[in-house]
Amino acid sequence: MSSTTRYILIASVFVVLIIGFTIFTVLQIKARKLKKRILIEEANLDENDPITKELIERTEVGEMIWELKDQIKNPIDDLSMEYFITNIIRNGYKSVWIEGETEGYEAITLAKRTKANISLLKGSIKDTEKFNKWLKEFDVPKDKIEIVEKKFIKDKFDFIILSKETTNFNSAFDNSWVNVNKNGMLIIAECKKLTRDQKDLIKYMKLIGVRFEHQKIHEGFIIAAK
Repeated sequence: MSSTTRYILIASVFVVLIIGFTIFTVLQIKARKLKKRILIEEANLDENDPITKELIERTEVGEMIWELKDQIKNPIDDLSMEYFITNIIRNGYKSVWIEGETEGYEAITLAKRTKANISLLKGSIKDTEKFNKWLKEFDVPKDKIEIVEKKFIKDKFDFIILSKETTNFNSAFDNSWVNVNKNGMLIIAECKKLTRDQKDLIKYMKLIGVRFEHQKIHEGFIIAAK
């Protein structure tokens, strides 16, 4: 991919951030017509674009699956989750991989709120019995979430999330970056204040020439794009 294309992809990430934060501002105002106008004007969106229409006409904007979230011990914050959803829709991503230990909150929410298929390792699920119960309880289609025994180098995904439960980011990055599709991205949320391990990851990405951004908006994001 050319440097210009990479810059365009990174720039698109910030457009999505603008959309996400605009949405949450609008939620405070609680006016649907105003929401649509603000989204279009502030994010400079084309009202006739099909993807834009899908974004601004979502009836569940900012609405998490509260009954599920209440059962999660340490859920990702709502704005970060909304950003994941908006990013997937905005970029037309069809496949998502969740790397690292998880209770399944992100997987179920993204499966219900986007058209993408979600994949994760069986061994990464903290409580398989509870996770399977939630799949039934929240009526998640069987073809929306794939639980695999092992991930291979040949497996490719448009959007990869490093779980907030990740303890070794360098290792998790190495295990996942090879699986990111062309024009796809890898993201870490809730990293406004970097841990030592996250700082090491940033040094590592610089060393191997990965294009990335560390955004300190809200709880913070590290975004790497191919």
